[in-house]
Amino acid sequence: MGKVRIGILGLGFGMEYMARVMKSARGNSLMEVHAVCDANPARLSGGQKTFGCPGFADLDQMLVGSKLDAVAIFSGPVGRAELVRKIIRSGKHVMTTKPFELDPEASRDVLEEARRLGIAVHLNSPAATVPPDIQQIFDWRRTHHLGRPVAAHWQSWCNYRENPDGSWYDDPLLCPAAPIFRLGIYAINDLLYFFDEPLEVYVMHSRIFTGRPTPDQALLSIRFKDGSLAGVFASFCVDNGLPYSDRLALNFERGAVFRNSSARASRNRIDLTLTATGEDGKPVFAEAKGFDPEQSGGHFSYQWELFCQAVRGEPAPDTVSPKQIVDGIRIIAAMSRSERSGKPELV
Repeated sequence: MGKVRIGILGLGFGMEYMARVMKSARGNSLMEVHAVCDANPARLSGGQKTFGCPGFADLDQMLVGSKLDAVAIFSGPVGRAELVRKIIRSGKHVMTTKPFELDPEASRDVLEEARRLGIAVHLNSPAATVPPDIQQIFDWRRTHHLGRPVAAHWQSWCNYRENPDGSWYDDPLLCPAAPIFRLGIYAINDLLYFFDEPLEVYVMHSRIFTGRPTPDQALLSIRFKDGSLAGVFASFCVDNGLPYSDRLALNFERGAVFRNSSARASRNRIDLTLTATGEDGKPVFAEAKGFDPEQSGGHFSYQWELFCQAVRGEPAPDTVSPKQIVDGIRIIAAMSRSERSGKPELV
């Protein structure tokens, strides 16, 4: 097989992102866009914006009318499991964006079906295999005997001043606790590499600058069954010149790891710092710098090389489990209930 022939479903965000990927040497060497699909006919007349490919207003038509190896889904998450089911039953592989779905049960069913069929379904978060910065934390935990994780705090911000546009971003049911749903999904999925069995969540939110009916600041608290606690803060209200430089403090029994803790942290790289207690009781300090966000579960990161390997039937690591993906969706579903009730909700 030569280049992977890919179709794009959802041309709002999808075309902007895929244009960026396909301009890169990596994208051009791996894939070629063969078809596009969007329910909005105005988006199908974009000329070069749609790569000059055939445009379809219906997914079934694209699957039948194009010789595709895979489909990249960039439409909203609600009902995505059914779209994935159609695609995998047609024998085509799937790459899609976070969050995978809003329905945990539908997500579990279609992911398990994909594994039975031997079809790859990859996401940008959680990625198909452990990102290198997460692997570094695993290594530190082992070599420095950090013990179990007990707490974490994650934060991300950007500067949006949005107005309602009738999209799903305006609907609290489709976009619950909007800054968490749009930015903090990365945090939820990263935390699940370390913490197991979420038990309860509570979300606080506010509207400061946004014209949308959905909030532009939100704080999510998560309690796990072993007593560990985690907080996720996301805001569209902060302009410090360094948007999307996700920061994480991850606390273990005998140490702590900080990701992008510097005030000058950049979205273009990931830096890690470890502080711990050594076996002799003296402090341990370590650094690991320069991880590429494009490979580390951050904004716009998709493991395209691994996905194309899987499409070609080549050996490709696939370490993320359906359970990890579904646990993240369970947290999101409980977060949505908490936003509506104003109370803590069981996961």
